[in-house]
Amino acid sequence: MPKNTIMKTLLKTLDELGLQSTSSGSKEQLPYESCIVDFGLDEKERPVAVQILHYSQDLLSSIHEGEKEPNPSNLSILSFVMTVPIEISKKTSGEIIRLICLANKSIPLGSLNFSEIEKAVYYTYSIPIFKEPPSELTLLTILQTATFVKETFFSAIDEVSEGKQTVNGILTSV
Repeated sequence: MPKNTIMKTLLKTLDELGLQSTSSGSKEQLPYESCIVDFGLDEKERPVAVQILHYSQDLLSSIHEGEKEPNPSNLSILSFVMTVPIEISKKTSGEIIRLICLANKSIPLGSLNFSEIEKAVYYTYSIPIFKEPPSELTLLTILQTATFVKETFFSAIDEVSEGKQTVNGILTSV
């Protein structure tokens, strides 16, 4: 169980919302605390989850040690990350990047990103928090946006990555 009260409160809120989540990583092992929210399976029965990472004041302070003005006290960051469970080939990466750019125009919070090193697409959104975890409404909004991304873009990313579809083909079918 996390020591951080923000992560404890977040896990309690997720539980109250009926969402399956598990704590992963502690401050002793990593420079952040995290939990994973189960998003079930995608259309091809691959597991999908959102990892919520909490970067505390200690980590942020160490980043800004050399600056004249210190960070505001009790500031921390929550990052929400959902990896698209699809491996992207070098052959289709250009089309995937083009699809991501178009998709990002309709994602209200956060964005899809592409890692060339990992050959992976992921959704991410980060928010600063002061002293208190985000409200239930804020948390729900972020997780609903992740659901929107999963339901709206995963199959298109899959089809483009497999070479079954092009971005132009997707656009003409809409």
